[in-house]
Amino acid sequence: DIANLTLNDSTGSAAGLGGASLAGSSVEQSVINGLTSYWMREAETLMTTFFDLSAGANTEIDLIFAETDGSLTGDVTGLSPAQQATLTSDGVGNGIAAVWNDPANLKLIIDLADFVSAEGSAPLYNDRIIAHEMVHAVMAASVPNAVNGALPGWFSEGLAEFLHGADERVVGDINANTPVANPTSVGIAAVAAALKTTPGSPSSSTGYSAGYTAVKMLDEAISANTAFTGIEDVIDQLELNQSLDTAIAAMGINWGGGNGLAQFEVYFTNTADEYLSDGLNGTNTYAGVSIGGIASQMNLNDTDTGSVAGSDYGNGSKTAASILPNTASGGSINFTLTLPDGYSASSTGASARLVLESNSGDDITISRGQTGQLADLSNLGLQSMGKPGVIEGAGITAPETAWGSGDISINSIEIDHNNTDSLKGKIDAINAASAQTGVTAEAYANATLIMDGFDFDHWSTTNYGDFGINGTTIVGIGDDTSAQEMADTLNSFSDQTGVSASILGTDILLEANRGITFHDVPTIGPDAATAFGRADLGNALLLNSSSDASNGASAAVEDRSHVNAGIVLRAEGGNRIALDVGDAAFSTTGWKNTNSSQSNGISGAAINQLDVSTQGSAQRAITIVDNALETINDTRSQLGAVSNRLDFTISSLTNILENSSSARARILDADYAMETARLSSAQIMQQAASAMLAQANARPQQVLSLLQ
Repeated sequence: DIANLTLNDSTGSAAGLGGASLAGSSVEQSVINGLTSYWMREAETLMTTFFDLSAGANTEIDLIFAETDGSLTGDVTGLSPAQQATLTSDGVGNGIAAVWNDPANLKLIIDLADFVSAEGSAPLYNDRIIAHEMVHAVMAASVPNAVNGALPGWFSEGLAEFLHGADERVVGDINANTPVANPTSVGIAAVAAALKTTPGSPSSSTGYSAGYTAVKMLDEAISANTAFTGIEDVIDQLELNQSLDTAIAAMGINWGGGNGLAQFEVYFTNTADEYLSDGLNGTNTYAGVSIGGIASQMNLNDTDTGSVAGSDYGNGSKTAASILPNTASGGSINFTLTLPDGYSASSTGASARLVLESNSGDDITISRGQTGQLADLSNLGLQSMGKPGVIEGAGITAPETAWGSGDISINSIEIDHNNTDSLKGKIDAINAASAQTGVTAEAYANATLIMDGFDFDHWSTTNYGDFGINGTTIVGIGDDTSAQEMADTLNSFSDQTGVSASILGTDILLEANRGITFHDVPTIGPDAATAFGRADLGNALLLNSSSDASNGASAAVEDRSHVNAGIVLRAEGGNRIALDVGDAAFSTTGWKNTNSSQSNGISGAAINQLDVSTQGSAQRAITIVDNALETINDTRSQLGAVSNRLDFTISSLTNILENSSSARARILDADYAMETARLSSAQIMQQAASAMLAQANARPQQVLSLLQ
């Protein structure tokens, strides 16, 4: 249930944990924090104060994160394919869009591909874009015509821009549409001509600028020439399910030829040039409407954004940063923000461990890639192991790295630190507590002879001679002509060296129950270069994760090349092993915390091997029983689910059988009825025929009787 995982690299050098790789999670959580702490609340406060516009109590908005690849998280029910394809193309700003096609299905979409930071950049900070979209949300929730498409694009988008102000957009669009060789009036005319009078969002930024300017002009005209306050009175009419034409007409302003929507749009087209020129140049040529006239309140030369809450209307300057101050003081007023699955309203901090589990029970191996180094593993809290369960590297063999009191605990049992200034002493200390821990230790070393490119022809024909490993001369290795022959030769001396060899691709893997030391390696030339590892001769390289712990690089095999041994831990009866190194450093102990009991570690074993003879083993037994019970509960739940599915299937099949039998019976019964009807019909026809024949035979007799 942790919604946001924050990774902190104290060394500053952990591979793969750069700021860019963390940006996605941190931005998502910042977006959620901003929405729930101030963005939504402050936007709705502005709407309530200056538009007299608010959503119904507990209006729900679904938050959807659109990922870089175009996929979505959260509930996207109700989005058409076209809406999903154009989520962020509403012209408002990068990364944020909204779909308000249903008052009961409001969605706010944050496109993380463009939403590179929670704050955004000046002047169009992300909180202003959120405020724009919140106007759409409230309109969709409280104004019927805002949903069914009856509002023209200039009004719906201009109203959303008017809340936080869009002076920067207007100036930008004027400049963008002004050719270098022509006066600014060309750009002004381009904005004035971009009024979108049909439903839907404008297709360009100039359309948004035109809508914003029109709403601003409408608000000023209403407040200066009528008893009404301004644009909020138009919104009041819309909330009563009036059309925008009726709402504007209700303000009682004669726009020249009428007081409705169409007349205002014509009026704007005819006067917007002067209105914008006054705002840009600080002049006063705009005469206002015919019933009295007003001066333009637009000022495009100050830092105020032009918001309905700003200095243009006597409310003090509101800059791009201050129009929404982002003061954390609770959530939104009436909105309930539904978050995507896996997120919470605030980040959750927790200590975390990386837990790898093998469903098949096989060993788990983490390998470095071509460019990976052992230092990278150490920075990530990992270490190089020749095989799973092997502890090797710094702190294992050097006398100055003896364990201290309490440095090492295995399965909650503290390991004695006396005489642990050698590898053998460390192994003996672990094995001394094996009766309590269920864990034994032994020495283990491994290294890889990189033989890719090794010149066996030159090696075997030049007769450089044999060399030794761990005090034993490997007779015949100087004559081997392949990696397999060399591995076989090494294995023939395993009883003496303690080293076994196996083929790993084109390389030779060396494993031993002690350290591995090369000696008496044949040399050549006045510089006494080792023939076995010399690049122009044998070119054998040794990859030794212990001795090359700084970078994991391979080195030429030379006389006295050495591989330190590590410790392999083995658990009895399949127990899991929980290690705890307390506050000891890796350089002191040679290992790191692994499923430690102090960090909610996990241990397990067969129930029939439980031991309660000591305090430590009894504690471990309790943990084992708890894990066993948890496993049983998990298994029972799985079996219960299977049983429920089987019961459902059996019930369904039984129902099908009954229905089939009933249908078959009805079919057969219908056949009997038909045959019965046919028989009855035949009998009736036969009887009728017999009666008619009897009458026919009786008629001559009747005639004769009459003649007589």
